[in-house]
Amino acid sequence: MIILAMIGALAVSYWAAGLSLDLQSGWKILIVIPVCLSVAWYYRYRRVDPWIATGAESAAQFTLILLLGTLLSYAAAAPAFPYRDAELYAADRILHFDWRSYLAFFNAHPALGYIGNIVYFSMKLQIPIVLIVLLATSRIAKLQQFIIATAASLIITLAIFTFVPAVAYYAYLGIQPSDFANLHPSTPYAHIRHLEGIRNGLVHVVRFNDLEGLITFPSFHTVSALLYIWAQWPIRCLRWPAVALNLLMVASTPIDGAHYAIDIIGGIGVAIIAIGLTNRMTRGIEEKSDVLSKHDSLPSSRPA
Repeated sequence: MIILAMIGALAVSYWAAGLSLDLQSGWKILIVIPVCLSVAWYYRYRRVDPWIATGAESAAQFTLILLLGTLLSYAAAAPAFPYRDAELYAADRILHFDWRSYLAFFNAHPALGYIGNIVYFSMKLQIPIVLIVLLATSRIAKLQQFIIATAASLIITLAIFTFVPAVAYYAYLGIQPSDFANLHPSTPYAHIRHLEGIRNGLVHVVRFNDLEGLITFPSFHTVSALLYIWAQWPIRCLRWPAVALNLLMVASTPIDGAHYAIDIIGGIGVAIIAIGLTNRMTRGIEEKSDVLSKHDSLPSSRPA
């Protein structure tokens, strides 16, 4: 239902904004979804294996949710509300966060910048890890909650981004590449071309092979970090490694994501709200879910 609602929102918002999708450029990622759904159907109804069926189905759901969220961010930028960098920067000053000093510190210690860059990109890598870990430990209810919480947090983030667009630190402060010569941040300026193009009506076609993250406030990397920790918290051997890795990812967002400190605080708030909503929406899911309950026996086709 959530995915269908997001698809409907995408169709309506793209029509209203005069945007269209270049489906040909996205055939590689689009083909993943029916493949996963086909695998899920086969192992749910033909050669019954609830582990494989649930894993494939969850992969399709998560891919769709993230893809729809990214595409919806382009439509969310179209209303072209005033940039809020001045307000976000002022909030950072109140928090006594000096981004220039933070950048200078990382630039003076390029090894930290290199580690931060790797950790920042771990957001994508952690998705299949979390899905596999929850599936392997038969935490199906938690897996469903994780997917729903991700969708809820994306919807909240997109709603906020519509009214609080920003160009982020590098562009707002006019930082030049010479100011961070020892660093290689992932997105200092790349999003500006897309953001300005959508806002000024110069971009009418969104291509799957040329997508960029447009959202500054709230930080979705921070949202994801908290959701990854929340999803893996019940697994003792992964609890603290997940905390350490994701705290490092949050620490890297001001450099690699050009985020304001207030973006991180906003991301924490979004994650808390999404988790709370998910817990309310899925109340009793552990009792109702019987996909891999203790009463199920292994199918005869699966070796004991």
